[in-house]
Amino acid sequence: MLLQKKNWKAAKLRLQRLLPSFRMEKHKQKLIRNRLRMAKPSLHPPKQRLPTEKLRLRRTAVN
Repeated sequence: MLLQKKNWKAAKLRLQRLLPSFRMEKHKQKLIRNRLRMAKPSLHPPKQRLPTEKLRLRRTAVN
């Protein structure tokens, strides 16, 4: 029973992924997310950072 439920969920997700409208919605969300992420650094004056700090910041921005 559990296996069937999992397969059904996977199939449903696969179907959604194939629908152009669903894909477009995902794409729009991605663009918005990227735009927000790009806008963040410009709010603060640029300052010199250590390379390690840059990496840490990049990791936190993705999550």
